[in-house]
Amino acid sequence: MKKIQLYQSPISFCTEGSGPPIVLLHGFGGSHHHWSEVVPLLAQHYTVIMPNLGALTLGSIQLTFGEQVEMLQDFKREIFSKYGAFNLAGISYGGALAWGMAFEDDGSIQNLILINPMPPNPMKHIQSSALKRLLWLGRVRSLLSLYMLLPFAYWDFHNVALDIRVEWVHRKPTLTQLFSRRQKMLFYLIQRFSWVVFSESWTPWLNKFKHVKIPALIIHGGKDRIFREKQALWIKENLKYSRLIELPEANHMAIVSHPKEVFGAIHAYVKNPNGGQLVS
Repeated sequence: MKKIQLYQSPISFCTEGSGPPIVLLHGFGGSHHHWSEVVPLLAQHYTVIMPNLGALTLGSIQLTFGEQVEMLQDFKREIFSKYGAFNLAGISYGGALAWGMAFEDDGSIQNLILINPMPPNPMKHIQSSALKRLLWLGRVRSLLSLYMLLPFAYWDFHNVALDIRVEWVHRKPTLTQLFSRRQKMLFYLIQRFSWVVFSESWTPWLNKFKHVKIPALIIHGGKDRIFREKQALWIKENLKYSRLIELPEANHMAIVSHPKEVFGAIHAYVKNPNGGQLVS
C-alpha cells in the first residue's frame, strides 16, 4: 500500500490496485482501515485511493463542514490532475463529504456511491436517541462531562460506539476508569462532531444537495440504527439522478458487516450506472 502526500493538500492518502480510480471516504473519527475488508475486492478492478480525513475532522484547528468540503475540493482537483476522472464513495459522514464535493460538477467525479450517508441538517434525520442525546449535551463540554458520571450514560456511549465501530468497554467501568484512553477518544469524537453539526448553516447545503447532477448510488443497511430507511428514501427523492439499494442485514458500518455485498453493489453500479444487479 503506497502512501502519498499531495503538494497543495494537507490530506495524505494510500493507494492499492490498478484500473479506474475510486476514492473512498471514511466516516467521522474513523480511518481508511474501516474499508480494509472492501479494499482487496475493489483493488482487483480499480485503483483504490483512501485519504485519511483526520486532519480535517479531528485536527488542532476546528473546521466547519463547509471548510472541510472546501479543502476537499482542492484534494479533488489534485486527484483529478493525477488520476483523471474518478468514482467517489463515502460512508456516513464521509458520504456527506462526498455529496458536498459533488455539488460542483466539473467533470472530475464520474459516479457517487453513498453508504448510509449523513443528510444535510443531520439532527433532523438521526434516529439514534443515544447519539442525539450525546450531541445535544456535547454542545457544552462540562455538561457532557457531568453526564458521563450518570449510570445510564454508559449505555448511550456503549450503543453509539457499537454503531460507529469505536472500541468501548464491555462492562460498566468504575469511576476511576471513566476517563480511560478509549473513553476520552469517544468523548472527544462526540464533542467535535457536535460542534460540526451545530456550527453549520445547513439550509444552503440543502439547496446545493438538491442540485447535484452526478449519478449516485445510495446503499442503505437495513439494520442501520442511526439513519433508517426513511432517511435513505429522503436522500433518493432529493438527489435527482440516484438509485437506492437495500442491504437488509447490514448495519451502519456496512463496509465492515457486509463488505462483499457492498463491493458487489459498487462494482455493478460503476460498470452500469443505469441498471444492473449486484455482482459478487
